[in-house]
Amino acid sequence: MEKLNKDMLTCVDVGRIMKTFAYVSFEQVDRTNNINHENNGLGIWVMQSYFNHSCADANVYRLFLGNLMFIRTLRPILKGEELVICHYDLTLPYERRAGYLKSMDIDCKCRLCMLDMSEEQETKFRRDKLIKDYKNLLTKPFNVKKLENTVIKLRSIRNNLELDPRSLEPSEDLAFAYVNQRDFRKSLPIRKEIYECSKGAVLYRPSTVFGISFDYYALGKKKHAKLWFDKILKEFAEYIRGEFKDDETCWRKEALNLLERFTPNDFLFAKCLGL
Repeated sequence: MEKLNKDMLTCVDVGRIMKTFAYVSFEQVDRTNNINHENNGLGIWVMQSYFNHSCADANVYRLFLGNLMFIRTLRPILKGEELVICHYDLTLPYERRAGYLKSMDIDCKCRLCMLDMSEEQETKFRRDKLIKDYKNLLTKPFNVKKLENTVIKLRSIRNNLELDPRSLEPSEDLAFAYVNQRDFRKSLPIRKEIYECSKGAVLYRPSTVFGISFDYYALGKKKHAKLWFDKILKEFAEYIRGEFKDDETCWRKEALNLLERFTPNDFLFAKCLGL
């Protein structure tokens, strides 16, 4: 093989190589298994990089099984409708999200981006401060009242949780804080709201929505707990394997196997409760 000389090395467009890598690489984040969306690695999937991007209006999502990536639709797709995927973390501040997308030559005009663009700078600063206050709360002895006030202030800025993904994690933590206090009447409506805004969306959070059935169980409403668990279990499984057919009577067994595979803690908890 011919040795590379200095002239050949200077011809290598490193910037172009890095940009190409950014286009075809994906963080290996599994939304069915990780409510905090931590980065579990980075890989190259060329075919999947051909999907165009939308932050809040994506109609497909990616699912990882080992080093395999599967693409699933989030809702029924109309004939001729374009399939779009969210290529970046929409829970990040708009400036950071838009900066990354711009570096990828993406000009997103989804509902979230349009709303973020129209927001006054003072409002953005206010939200940033509240998010900072929330993160500071996590580093100190936990104060539920302060977290409650922070979430209330965040929600007063933008009341639609679906279009306020940065408020999602504080709301989840508040629900878990209420659970730790055994105040299930307060945790239940928060979890229901998260479920309503996240079902069929990129924001789907399985551990939180399964918590709805657990809250009902703790409140002594076992029938409600069972109904909600089966409803969410089926939706959870269909996110992974596609819709069950009407005549598939053994769907629950397969769904429980998937639950055990992807969220073993939820599976064990449900098993202990007899759900």
